Amino acid sequence: MKQIAKRKVTEMPDADSAGDIEFTDWDEVEAFAADVAVFAEGRLGVTPPGADDQEKLE
Repeated sequence: MKQIAKRKVTEMPDADSAGDIEFTDWDEVEAFAADVAVFAEGRLGVTPPGADDQEKLE
């Protein structure tokens, strides 16, 4: 980090402004959130809203 901070602006490579770069895998985030919700619901002994509707569909 110190080496980067010492560089002059003219020495820095150009940034690619062609588009956004996505670093987050949102599918993994959603899966993690679902796992946390299941864990919390199990610990609290509650069922999520709409769980009865899901059982009817299956």
